[in-house]
Amino acid sequence: MRINQKLYIPVLFFLVLVSGLYSSALLADAMQDRRVAIAATLFPRLVAVDENLLEKIDQSEIVKLSLIYRDDLLKAEKIAEIVTHKVKKIGGKRVVVELIKIDKFPQLKNLNNSGIFISSPVSDLELEGIIKHANQSKIVCFSPFKGDVERGVMAGIFVGAKIWPYINVRSMKSAQVNLKRALIRASKTYE
Repeated sequence: MRINQKLYIPVLFFLVLVSGLYSSALLADAMQDRRVAIAATLFPRLVAVDENLLEKIDQSEIVKLSLIYRDDLLKAEKIAEIVTHKVKKIGGKRVVVELIKIDKFPQLKNLNNSGIFISSPVSDLELEGIIKHANQSKIVCFSPFKGDVERGVMAGIFVGAKIWPYINVRSMKSAQVNLKRALIRASKTYE
């Protein structure tokens, strides 16, 4: 079987291009997963420095953290494990993570949660609803995804030479959340 020389180079170039794009996509997914995992360890610590946290806990005496996910329940469960791996209690209260699929979130009423962690990218409209709930409930809303803090999420991470908590000061004031000043000073802020 002879290979047509005229087609060989373009086909080879196409295959290299496709494999490069596929590798880049896998690398981007791996980097995003790593970003989410790092943020999941920071999230409960951020909730713990909410000076009014104990006022937001109902009679169940638990700190309920809501984890919003899109489709991958298994991945959401792994993130929930990361959230509670080292932080079992906040303010002497047991920490529980509640998984909420994004399409169910708008129908939920009275979540009685102490914080929200967005574990999957969401649309602008979905993010708007999450931020609205966080502001009305006066709780921390945290997203590890690049650009979400600038879109109005209260907290996230800033990746530079080091990884920093990233706080949207305007959103924090809108939600009437009072984070300890030491955390604010040790964070990158967005006004």
